Amino acid sequence: MTGATRTMALKCAILFKGPLMKLLSKSVLALSLGFAPTISLADFSGAYAGAGIGTLSGKLTSTLFDSFLEADNSLGLNDSAGFTGFAGYQIQNGAFVYGGEIAINAAPDAEIEGADGSGQDGVATDVKARLGYVFDTNSMAFATVGYTAVSVDDGFDEQGDLEGFLLGAGIDHLLSENVVVGAEFTMRDTEGATQNADVTMNTNSFALRVAYKF
Repeated sequence: MTGATRTMALKCAILFKGPLMKLLSKSVLALSLGFAPTISLADFSGAYAGAGIGTLSGKLTSTLFDSFLEADNSLGLNDSAGFTGFAGYQIQNGAFVYGGEIAINAAPDAEIEGADGSGQDGVATDVKARLGYVFDTNSMAFATVGYTAVSVDDGFDEQGDLEGFLLGAGIDHLLSENVVVGAEFTMRDTEGATQNADVTMNTNSFALRVAYKF
C-alpha cells in the first residue's frame, strides 16, 4: 500500500467514526420516531345514559321463615330476567377512567322459591363509583363499588326496604364515537326489615348494556 493510499484510508476511517457516524445515528433515530406506531386510546369521558337486560339470582333470609325452615331460614330467588336503566359521567386521564353512575334495576318475574305467596325482589336503586382502564384502542375493563337500596316482598304479604353495598366488574366497548356496548356483573348484599321480620338478601346480576355517550 502506497503512502497516498494509506492516507486516504485513514481519512475515511476518521470521517466514518466522527461526523458521518453522528449523521447516521441521527438519521436512524429520526426514522424510528417517524415510523413508530402510535396507539390512540378510545375516549370514554363525558356523560352517558343507556339501558340493559340480563339475569338475577340470589337468596332471601328472614326471621319469619324460622317457624318452618329447620336448617336454614333462607329461601332462594328463582333465576329471572332483569332490566336496568342507567346514567353517569366519567373523566379520563390517559388510560384510566373514573366516574359515577346511578342505575335503576327491576326483576318483575323474580319469585322467592318455597314461599306461599309470589314474593318478589322489587326495584333496586344503585349509586356507584366506577374505575376503568382502557386496555386497547376501543375497550375498557372496569370495577364498581357503591350503595344499593332494594324494595322487597318476602312472599307472605310482608313488604320492606333493604339497603347495603354492591361490588361489580365489567367491560365496555366503544362501537363508535357515541355508542358503547358492554357487560356487567354485580353482587349486592342488603339488609333491613319488613313489618314483622328482619330480612337480608344477597343477589347476583348479569346485564348486557348499551349506552349513548353525549
